[in-house]
Amino acid sequence: MIRVTTGDSLLAGSTDLIQLWLVGELGEADLGKLLRLLLESVSADRDQGMQRLGTPWVLLGAKNTGLASEVCFGPQNIDLELDVPLHLRRLLLVKLRKHKDLLHFDRFCKWITVQGPGTQGWSVSDDDPRTCLRNIMNRNWRTEGRFTVTPDFQLHQLQSHLLRGHLMDEVISVATMRSLPSLHPIYKLLIPHFHYTMEINILAWNNLVSEYGIFDLVVSTGSGGHMDILLRAKACLTYCSFCPPHELADCGLLGVKSSLYGHDALRLWEIISRYVQGMVRLFYKSDEAMKHDSELQAWCKEITERLQGGQDWGFPLSLDTQTQLCQIVNMCIFTCTGQHASAHLGQLDWYSWIPPPISKDAEKDIVDSLPDLPQACMQKTFIKFLGRCQPVMVVLGQHREKYFSGPRPQAVLKQFQEELADMDRDIKVWNAGLDLPYEYLQPSMVENSVTI
Repeated sequence: MIRVTTGDSLLAGSTDLIQLWLVGELGEADLGKLLRLLLESVSADRDQGMQRLGTPWVLLGAKNTGLASEVCFGPQNIDLELDVPLHLRRLLLVKLRKHKDLLHFDRFCKWITVQGPGTQGWSVSDDDPRTCLRNIMNRNWRTEGRFTVTPDFQLHQLQSHLLRGHLMDEVISVATMRSLPSLHPIYKLLIPHFHYTMEINILAWNNLVSEYGIFDLVVSTGSGGHMDILLRAKACLTYCSFCPPHELADCGLLGVKSSLYGHDALRLWEIISRYVQGMVRLFYKSDEAMKHDSELQAWCKEITERLQGGQDWGFPLSLDTQTQLCQIVNMCIFTCTGQHASAHLGQLDWYSWIPPPISKDAEKDIVDSLPDLPQACMQKTFIKFLGRCQPVMVVLGQHREKYFSGPRPQAVLKQFQEELADMDRDIKVWNAGLDLPYEYLQPSMVENSVTI
């Protein structure tokens, strides 16, 4: 018998189909997408003058090779007959998977209890959303996992996502709108990649990293520690680190086929580079003409100065050749699109599950450092919000406004879009052969600007 209990939390239950697997020493049995854990309707409690939420649960009865299923929602019962042909021996765990986006309720499971041959009283009964796998985890692995996931989560959010994504985009956006007139070709080239960047950054400053914001409430480096991390991370803001060919070479990943990010980032960089070169050569016939563009030189200088030490990190104060101009424009577009997407799209995949706590007295300090249930739920809520795609997403290369009206710029843009489409198809073919597809730099998944 397997009993999956959702509990009476407002976050319990799901409108998604839930798939279950029984995993034993000799294999695993897929029970299929059978369960739909739904919240009962809210009923008024006349005595208390309050609203009360029912406690739905699903009961599965198992016997030998047959599996009878009874789904209970209050007084209603539904009987199902299933066959489990595998002999699993000792049960190790029950796996669960939702089959839609996590947009309904994250915490659909309160506890799981399993009784039957080979289970040896296997149960998970903590009132915690992170315990579904606790009985099969080696204690040392779980301890090391927490020490890995926790700092990695914070560095990823603060350094890779906020600093190198949102804040760097803000520097480029402000410098562009301050120094370049709206008719300038470089302004037209960059402005599609700044849509909603300032709006989302203001929300981040006011709600995420502000005093009493999300980081203060649920992250251990809140109350000032997260700002120290950002200040220290500024030392990593080298010009080369924003250019994949140099970044991958410094990391020893250039040409490594198993580096999916490296492969896709380098190809996307090259596609953007050809697009930028095509546009730049239409408007600057020589290095001398570009060098004497005072507005362009002021734009380049403002980016470097706004980084407060950018010259020491390799950012140029002036541009002498078209090659230098193409390099920095390429960096700006890639940072606002591919660089941000690579850090943004994987948030829900990597950080929606946290290694579960254990209760040994010797590890009390570790347990005390973990977020409690409200904090964990809040973490998952804002990770889900930050990791989602915009409902009205504009993908890379698809501009809503027509900034260049001439036939030659339109031809360059069309070539850019065709190369992105080719890359998108190639990644889909490549991902079809992978157990875990890498889609974070697939052009159809990359937004044209930082909007979330």
